Amino acid sequence: MKYFWSIAPPILAILTLGLIVLAGCSGEGENPVVVNQDDGIGEVGNPGDPITLGTPSTWPQSISDFKFPFAGIYNDYWHGEIWKAICTYGCGKHQNWNYPRAGYYSVDLVRDDGGVTTGSYVLAPARGIVLFAGQMTGYGWCVVMDHRNGYKSIVAHLACDPNAFISPGDNLLQGTLIGLAGSSGPTSPPHIHFSIWRNNVSVRLDGISGGATIVHNGRYCSGNSYVPCPKGRTTCP
Repeated sequence: MKYFWSIAPPILAILTLGLIVLAGCSGEGENPVVVNQDDGIGEVGNPGDPITLGTPSTWPQSISDFKFPFAGIYNDYWHGEIWKAICTYGCGKHQNWNYPRAGYYSVDLVRDDGGVTTGSYVLAPARGIVLFAGQMTGYGWCVVMDHRNGYKSIVAHLACDPNAFISPGDNLLQGTLIGLAGSSGPTSPPHIHFSIWRNNVSVRLDGISGGATIVHNGRYCSGNSYVPCPKGRTTCP
């Protein structure tokens, strides 16, 4: 499946329009790892109570103010879902020859905690204004958000039209439900495609969710706290 092969000029136009941080989990192996807030180095163990820095209404100033776009606060041992990065930096699927490096720092994420990817909540990675909600070639159903300070994000391959949950122009808190994970596009296996742009160029996600380092097959938790969507839905129409 091509994710960034066929970005038509309209998406470039969209992308040119113009936080809270909890302890994150990242790394490889059987267990997710805890990311220290000071150095970003993971240590295997129990994150304990989430650490809150800032608020969900804060405009992001750096990648450390963003969170992975999935739920992070539940009552389990890891305080959230665990997802695996199955396609990361430099993945050939994310390159676009018309717009070099357009998606170089994208990631594809699947549930890796026994949960099912399809139908899992997809959340706003930071406070932002919805620029686009609909279908795009190579992305399927997707949401593009403007987070100010030059930052934009895209989440793609949603299960259904995200306009069931949000609308262009909505000013959303970090963690707001913006859609459900799926396989529109189509994709195999179902996953979330996720990228952050600054000044219309994709940027490294290292440091997201409190300091996570992106690695292939790394397992991550987000610390992203669920906020109901403006339209009050939790399922596709």
